[in-house]
Amino acid sequence: MLIFADSFDYYTNIGSKWIAGNGGIDLSGAQSRTGPGCMLIPGGIGSTGPYKAFPAVGEIIVGGAVYPDGVCLPFSFTNIAGAGLYIENIQIGVQGDMSVGWFRGVPGGYSLIGQSAPNVCVQNAYNYIEARVLFSTTNTGTVEIRVNGLTVFAVTGVKTTGVYVGTAFCDAVRLGGGGGVIVTRHDDFYILDPSAPPNDSFLGPVRIYACLPWQDSAPLDWTPSVAGPHFPLVNSIPPDLTKWVESNTVGQQDLYRHDTSAIPPTIQVLGVQHNLLGALDAPGTRGIASVVDGIVGPITAALSTSPAQYLTEYDVDPVTGVAWTLPLITSPRVFGPAVTV
Repeated sequence: MLIFADSFDYYTNIGSKWIAGNGGIDLSGAQSRTGPGCMLIPGGIGSTGPYKAFPAVGEIIVGGAVYPDGVCLPFSFTNIAGAGLYIENIQIGVQGDMSVGWFRGVPGGYSLIGQSAPNVCVQNAYNYIEARVLFSTTNTGTVEIRVNGLTVFAVTGVKTTGVYVGTAFCDAVRLGGGGGVIVTRHDDFYILDPSAPPNDSFLGPVRIYACLPWQDSAPLDWTPSVAGPHFPLVNSIPPDLTKWVESNTVGQQDLYRHDTSAIPPTIQVLGVQHNLLGALDAPGTRGIASVVDGIVGPITAALSTSPAQYLTEYDVDPVTGVAWTLPLITSPRVFGPAVTV
């Protein structure tokens, strides 16, 4: 089951989608793997990049394209609830010999437990690194690491929580960087809960694309900030907060067709994440949800006066219950927001 995905291709305010840490998004197209954007983690910060929190899972799969200029710490699996003083859990890192290894949390940091053979990663190039961890406070956990789709390290029967972590779960993943002046790039990032199909195993070295609205559909109930078409008010890269559509009426929807022209036509679509950027214009109570072809999604987001991205993941087409295809996303499916509360 898809928990989270990011292409880093359409926004610059990290705090609107992540819990902000050290890092920034480059939309120049000069440093990305897919599309115009990627996350840049500055040197000297280790694992203190931005992180994504989610409901706790006992097993997790994380994947992302990582561009190491040298030693770096791409992913940290942390426990931000119930861990007490120490939240260090498990970390995946690239070593100086371009091996990848896993670390357990110890007081004040991490300790390397195991690693792959040297040179499974390439320096100064994107490597797609994936890790699957079954969390255990005893010696029943597992760790598997893949690079560019191939397993390079696996171990079973190990403790996979930090030294002082007494709960066998993960509820946040943090992006990391390197030491010194190294800048680490991240792109095409995903998080899965493997307990529920269809996305219950490694996705492989995927590419993640951002698709923006390009045409109005129906219903078109919301009020535009400027009279005329609605879609140009919600498809700026990065988002232009001087333009918007708005509604204060429960049940109203605003739906658009989305542009998939930048995606190779033969691609297999493994999942869709619908992102809504929203905020209140004054203190109050209002909630919105994702809509696909009139079907209101399962998650209602309670808005605040600070703009934030509200995400809904669809492993399958919610209309038919079967796998997505690219032509289906282009047409007839239409996506947008609905006022639910």
